[in-house]
Amino acid sequence: MVLEIRIFAYHNSASRIFPSTTMKKNLTILLIFISLTTFSQKKKVTATIPQNTDKQTVIANIDKRFDEYAGISKQIWNFAELGYMEEKSSVLLQELLKKEGFNVQAGVAGIPTAFLASYG
Repeated sequence: MVLEIRIFAYHNSASRIFPSTTMKKNLTILLIFISLTTFSQKKKVTATIPQNTDKQTVIANIDKRFDEYAGISKQIWNFAELGYMEEKSSVLLQELLKKEGFNVQAGVAGIPTAFLASYG
C-alpha cells in the first residue's frame, strides 16, 4: 500500500493579510497521517481486531504526540507566511515527513512550496 500526501498552497486575496489557513488544514491532515504510519509500523492490524479498537489505538497514538504536534502547529503559525510563500512551513513539513520515512518530492506542479509525500 502506498500512501501519498499532496500539499499545495492555494492563493487567494485573504492570504495576503492572514497566514494561509490551507497550510494549517494540510498540517492537521499531515499529522494524522504521520500518526497513522507510526501506528502501522509498530503493530500489524489483523482482521480479527474490531475497528473500534483500531480507532482508539490511533487516537491514543495521536494523543501521545500532542505536544510535538502542537509545537509544529505553533511554529508554522509563527512563521505567518503569505500564500504561495510558505517556504519555511513547507521545508518544516517536508523534513518531518522525511524523518517519518516518507519519500518527498518538492516543487510539485511548478509550485515551489508544493510537495508530494509518499509512504510505502
